[in-house]
Amino acid sequence: TEDNERIYQMQYERLASLMARKANILDELSEIESNIKDILCERRERVYSASSIAPLPNEILSTIFLEVQRNGKANGVRATEVTMSHVCSRWRDIALTLPPLWNVFQHCQARSRSSVQSTEERLRAYLERSGDLPFDLWIDFTTKRNLRGHRLLSLLHIVIPHLHRCRVLHLLSDQNHPLHEFQKSLATASVPLLEVCAMCPDYLSPLGHIERSQPNIFKNGSPSLKYLRLDETTLLSIRPPLDSVVCLRIERRRAKASAWIPNSILDTILSLPNLQTLSISAHVFHLQGKGGSTPTERIMAKKLENLRSADATLTAYILSHTSTPSLRSLTLQNFDLNEGSMTLPDELDFLSLRTLTLTNPKWRSRWSRYDVRNLKKMIAASPNVEEVILWGDSNDSFEVLYSTFKAILGVSSWTKIKRATFSMNPRNPQETGYFEQFVQRNPELELLRLPATCFTDPKFLEWVPSRVELQPNTTKLKLPPPLCSLPGLDWLDTEGDLFGLN
Repeated sequence: TEDNERIYQMQYERLASLMARKANILDELSEIESNIKDILCERRERVYSASSIAPLPNEILSTIFLEVQRNGKANGVRATEVTMSHVCSRWRDIALTLPPLWNVFQHCQARSRSSVQSTEERLRAYLERSGDLPFDLWIDFTTKRNLRGHRLLSLLHIVIPHLHRCRVLHLLSDQNHPLHEFQKSLATASVPLLEVCAMCPDYLSPLGHIERSQPNIFKNGSPSLKYLRLDETTLLSIRPPLDSVVCLRIERRRAKASAWIPNSILDTILSLPNLQTLSISAHVFHLQGKGGSTPTERIMAKKLENLRSADATLTAYILSHTSTPSLRSLTLQNFDLNEGSMTLPDELDFLSLRTLTLTNPKWRSRWSRYDVRNLKKMIAASPNVEEVILWGDSNDSFEVLYSTFKAILGVSSWTKIKRATFSMNPRNPQETGYFEQFVQRNPELELLRLPATCFTDPKFLEWVPSRVELQPNTTKLKLPPPLCSLPGLDWLDTEGDLFGLN
């Protein structure tokens, strides 16, 4: 009708008028915001020019920038280089022409809210500003969010032309970012400067079972590679060269491998010519007693100094078939060395061992409740141990812990202990007597760590000699060996230590 058409026309005109007013207001608001930015920028410039730091030459400011960045990283403050480059025009000019300020790139997908495009632009900017300096790339792709196709594998393709100057290539991933898609690009990549590498797909690729350990990435060699981190699924699809590796971690993250790796590959790893630290929590090797073969002669691990294992069968296999003349630190998590699992040989030799850590012990024997014969063999073979840590994470493990403690007391070869840490709180005079006996057996004991509850009873520690320093277990302890002896700071490692004490 004519009335409806007239009403529609009036509404249209009114709507157009409102939209025009909105556009004018937005233009005015944009102009106001621009003026505010100009005033703030001018104010920063004036404040800076009046400050005592303004007369400093560019060289001194550059040194200060690098020191601020270093201290920021040490205290968990990231991207200080971005903050400093936005203070004033002079600072920005200095920062953008200072390559050492931009040669470390970090991205954690779980914490990021940036778009794929902005993250790519940031990486390109860091690569350009860092010039020809060695480059450190730390990317954690893992996230519980549904990415809806917004994957970031493009970051890896951006860095390919710069791999020749990568000093760190640290990649943690998941099924949303399958790293095996990147494997072909790495096959013949030149990485002469690469020192630290983490390849953790945490994804079961369709490649499945492997029989040989030949490298399928960095085939032309990685002569500087010393620190290597893999997860349980890595070796099924991505295999870097290992000959130069000093510290190797093969640890389960979330995904469980669906295929077995023959223990001949483990034998090869144990006998690597430069390997000093080995940490394994993965359960992927076909070992003796689980379908694997038995070595015909002892595996020689000449330089191995630090060993951490979280699998009982793997531990027994290594202790039974490997010669470790340089071993100084041994950490066994969830250890189960009863005779029912595997009998250790009588001719064990751990004369170089100085630190033994046993966490969350588990005894499962069909013949006796707590079969400690293997443990006693290991203790008897390591008379030079100077530090012992015995740790369980709940009251349920106390019986097992005290059975282990009694086994330690039952072997007279340990008399040189200087540092001891126990998580057990004595519940009766008999258990208190075990600690008193341990202290008497070790006249060189200097430090004794016990649960904080022990210190609430003043009578409990009356028997401790004055030469022994007492410390409560009030904080998490750092287990030997270090998580990974990276040429950097602990905060760069984006996941916790699987062997940590809770």
